[in-house]
Amino acid sequence: MKRTLLAAAAVMTLAAVSASAQMLSAGAGLLYKGGFNGGTIRDGRKTDLNFNGMVDLSAIGLLRFSKTSDMGFMLEIGTAEYSFRMRPQDEDVATDANTGVYSISKFAVTPSLYLGGFTLGASFGFGDTQTVENVDGSAVDMLRSFTDFGQVVVVASPTIELRIGGMIPLWKHDDGVLNLNLSAGYMLPGLYDNGGDNNAKPVSAGIGLNYLFTAIR
Repeated sequence: MKRTLLAAAAVMTLAAVSASAQMLSAGAGLLYKGGFNGGTIRDGRKTDLNFNGMVDLSAIGLLRFSKTSDMGFMLEIGTAEYSFRMRPQDEDVATDANTGVYSISKFAVTPSLYLGGFTLGASFGFGDTQTVENVDGSAVDMLRSFTDFGQVVVVASPTIELRIGGMIPLWKHDDGVLNLNLSAGYMLPGLYDNGGDNNAKPVSAGIGLNYLFTAIR
């Protein structure tokens, strides 16, 4: 009896997956982003916009809820880059030699809802790779993170970023579609494990392209 029930459950599961997978698209994308620190900034310090040195690269899967639906579940797996600048608040004091560029690289898993071209989800970033250098390329002093955040900081893993975006079709054909990809994100609760009241919270926005081909109709 148990085997019969298990077999029936397996058949039903396979049937449900097969039915839902009739509109499965897969592909890849790239995204060029810039950002700033959206957290609480210490007195005497200021954040500035910085553009990332690398693009985000991702593999993408989109499973529509039905063949006729323009809604579904999307999953992106790939790299996620973040960067921002921190400098003295006084414009007369700030220079390229004392404005630090914080650059962070993550391996990201990003599930989201696809809602008629709009996306809403969360990106989970793994890894703690961070580099800091001044705008002019010179090395920062050992106390720079203490100056900017009030303490020595350690990049958290995982991080959580709320994301909203949109995909605008540029070219369609029977087997797939090329999209213009727009994305914006805000990292909560923050970038650093021990960031305290002045934890960095990167705000990012980007533009890119992705191509999705119809894997299963």
